[in-house]
Amino acid sequence: MTKDDILEFAKILAGLGEVYDKKVTDALAEVYFDALADYSIDDVERAAAIIVKSSTFFPRPCQFIELIDPHSEEIEVRATQVLEKVFDAMQQYGAYATVQFDDPVIHRVIEHLGGWVAFVNSRRNCVTEIDDRFWRRDFTKLYEQFSHFTDTDEIPAPLPGIFQIANVDYTNVGLAEAPEPVLITTRTSKRLPAPTRRLIETKTSSGQPDVA
Repeated sequence: MTKDDILEFAKILAGLGEVYDKKVTDALAEVYFDALADYSIDDVERAAAIIVKSSTFFPRPCQFIELIDPHSEEIEVRATQVLEKVFDAMQQYGAYATVQFDDPVIHRVIEHLGGWVAFVNSRRNCVTEIDDRFWRRDFTKLYEQFSHFTDTDEIPAPLPGIFQIANVDYTNVGLAEAPEPVLITTRTSKRLPAPTRRLIETKTSSGQPDVA
């Protein structure tokens, strides 16, 4: 939803308030709008129509989300799992390496946050538990958002590290070779077509290493 949908959203929430004898304050409406901002006003309206027919109490935002996007919980879990693998890759390779994940959503998130070097450096700037909490929250929230409109079969371009960025002028004129990206697997259902390159091993459900 956008700011143009605020009035329509307020009407929907006020209508639910009438049905369930719930006072809808401006503060409450703002909280609900922020929680559902990732979805269209049409989606929210359809969810509200279903809620009126099936719920005996005023709905929470999570009820709207469950109706609009039944797989949102799976995406949230996936985002948390992916972050740990990304974190391991940062610790193992740092900002100097050029990396390529088998999950294009990860690339969308990191590119949005300024690229691999900026992303790694932002982690290094986390010096308190609060910093860590917000850094993780930003990544997982963006991962959930980008998951809704990213082609999971896409093979994204590698994320350049410091070595590649520093030597780009020499690479462009043939005086240096671009570094081979480190390929990082985060899922067993997708393989990148580069069997000669180094992979980070991840565990399958059977506990055995999963490598290409």
